[in-house]
Amino acid sequence: MAGTSAPGPQLPRPTKGITKAIISAASRPTALDSRHRPKPLIDIEGTTLISHVLRQLYRGGITHIVFVVSHNGAAIIEELERCRGNLRNLELEVVDLGKDYAGFYAVSLLKAWECCATDLVLIATADHIFDESLVADICRVPLCPRELCVLVDFSRETWTGLPATTVGVQCSEDLHKVCELSRALGEPMVKGVPRLPCVGVEAGLFACTSSIFERLSTLAKSGEYFTITDAIQELASEGLVSSMPTRGRNWLAIETITELQESRSRLQGRADTPGHTPSLEDPLPAIFLAEGPMST
Repeated sequence: MAGTSAPGPQLPRPTKGITKAIISAASRPTALDSRHRPKPLIDIEGTTLISHVLRQLYRGGITHIVFVVSHNGAAIIEELERCRGNLRNLELEVVDLGKDYAGFYAVSLLKAWECCATDLVLIATADHIFDESLVADICRVPLCPRELCVLVDFSRETWTGLPATTVGVQCSEDLHKVCELSRALGEPMVKGVPRLPCVGVEAGLFACTSSIFERLSTLAKSGEYFTITDAIQELASEGLVSSMPTRGRNWLAIETITELQESRSRLQGRADTPGHTPSLEDPLPAIFLAEGPMST
């Protein structure tokens, strides 16, 4: 989907750091997907989820996105074209794996990497929206060769409504180095158990060198199921993964029906404001997970 785009609003963007991102919507259908409307097209405050995702990445400094689709790819591509018309200077490439794609998320990231002619890239999540300052800051994190940086939320002692797939992250005492990350670490927090010291929630944003894709390629050769968490854990065991705390800044995950319903409920007052028409130019809705007492 490269090429010139229709004029759109100029939004403030940093000019240094990582400027290319990978997003994949090519994975097994979830409870939020339907036959006629894939999850990226669900409505959030009058605008599609994916338009919020793209807008915040763009505001944070991303100018080139490689987007992977499979099921309902045509509908997502149509929406991406509309978004590009509203985000001037954003370059979009689409990797279409076809409606019969039976692979999984980590493999789709490798397909996207084949289109990236750069050593540094941001892996973003198709159903997570971030405060633009989080995007800008993680894009500027200094990375040595083979390193990777993970966005981690330590802001709450207890959590509610986390999906069962939540990945917990164990960091060093200074919260700089990632020691371990897994769903096993996330499971207690999913159940509402207070988090352990130096353990946070992996927020779905990764500043990467090519090493993560080298690890994914090696795992793919086994022919068995694997995840991006598996590849990151291998790098973490070698001391090659750092963390960036959210420090109370806002991010929103729309991974479950409960999270979608909660976000719509909390937006109701704003949506009913007379004269308000949601658009890609609106600021990020203040409905995100970072609420309550902040520790970091």
